[in-house]
This record gives sequence, structure tokens and C-alpha cells, in this order.
Amino acid sequence: MLDNFIHHFAKKVSNNVSVTNIDDKVNNINVTNNKNVTNNKNVTNNKNVTNNKNVTNNINDTNNKNVTNNINDTNNKNVTNNLNNNMNNVHSNNIFNIFKKGEAEGCTGEIEQKLINGQKFLKNDFHEINVYNNNNIEENFVNLRNGQHSDYIMYMFQSKGIVSNDFYRILYECAQASSAKPYLVDVCVNKYFKKYKIKFSQTCLSCFSTFIGCTFISCNKECSKNQCNDECKACSDNHCFKKLLECTKLESLPDPCK
Repeated sequence: MLDNFIHHFAKKVSNNVSVTNIDDKVNNINVTNNKNVTNNKNVTNNKNVTNNKNVTNNINDTNNKNVTNNINDTNNKNVTNNLNNNMNNVHSNNIFNIFKKGEAEGCTGEIEQKLINGQKFLKNDFHEINVYNNNNIEENFVNLRNGQHSDYIMYMFQSKGIVSNDFYRILYECAQASSAKPYLVDVCVNKYFKKYKIKFSQTCLSCFSTFIGCTFISCNKECSKNQCNDECKACSDNHCFKKLLECTKLESLPDPCK
């Protein structure tokens, strides 16, 4: 009977040990599962790190694009500003540097002032310029094309209106004959000064020939067809006349038209 009791007690102990082992296994499994969960979290964290890197890359890409766009915008603004500055220079007559050549002398000489103010010197043979003009001017305008205007009309210079004296008559007629190119206006006017043995200041003449070039560019529509209308006078006064007056060193100039 004692043997049976010992045997029965041994089985219970054995069972308890087994249970303990099972519990340990369960605990081990739980520990393993916890490790797996931790690993899963680590994987998740790694994904988050990757996502963060992607976000960072996207931000960097965006920043790079923004920098590129800013550079492009700056370049475009610079190009636009340069274009605007060039146009402003045309209208402010900065391109006509010839005006600066008259600073020392201007038109203060006695002969220059007499002719500008109306002294007559032409004879009846002045028809030479008119004959040249009639034979060489076929159209009164030319069509131009550029980046801003698909069709821009540039009117050819025509000497119309009643000029007030011989000096302005030669000036406007020579402007028509030379298509308002200042250096050709000088050549044409000097031809007549030489013919009549007039020693006229070249710096003074350059003031007026450049004034013609200025009105031809800045006031083409208003002045090319008729230099004696109100529209031409208003435009040339605004863009060119002040520079002419500064160049001549005179206090005032007579109206070129009657």
C-alpha cells in the first residue's frame, strides 16, 4: 500500500513538472512572439525611416525645382528688364550720342545763328533735291517684322509742310533724300553749304541731323509724312527737342514751320 502511495505521488509530481515545462514553453513562445512583435515594429520603423527619406527627397526635389524656377524667373526678369531699358534708352535719346559732340561749340557762331534764324541763301536751282526725291522715293512706308509685332509699318521720311526758312528747307529735304540717316543728312546739307561757300559748324549741323534721326525713330508715325503738323511737334518736343536745344547751346530756336 505504501508503494502505491509513492507511485501515485510520483505521478503527480511528474505531472506538475510537465505542467511547469509546458508553462515554460508557453512563456518561451510568448517571449518569441514578443520578439517578433518587436521585430515587426522595427520593420515598421525601418519603413518609416524609408518614408522619411522619401519625404526628404521629395522636399529636396521640390526645393531644387523652386530654386530652378527662381533662377528662370530671375533670368526672365533680367531679360525683360534689359528689353525695357533698351526701349527706354531709345525714347530718352541716349542712343544719339552725337548730341554730346556739340557740347563745346554748339551753334553759337554768327553764321550758324543767322542761317538758323532765317537768313536766305538758296537760289532758284534748289530743284535738284526735289528731282532726286521724285525719282527715288517709290513708296512712303516699309513693312517690318520683329518679335513683338507681326507687322510694323515704318514710314519713309517725306518733306511736307511749309518750312520757315532755307536752313530748315535743306534739312528736311536732305532728310527725305537720305531716309533720315543722320550721317547722310550731314553729307547732303554740306553739299549745299559748299556750293554756296558757307562755312557751317559741323557740330551744329550734327545737332540738327541727329534731331531728324530722333524724330524719325521716336515719332515715325507722327513726323515722317509731315514735319509741320501738331502731332509731330508734340511728339518731337517730348522726345527730341530738349536734347536739340541743349546741343545747340542756344536759348531758343525758331519754329521750323510757318
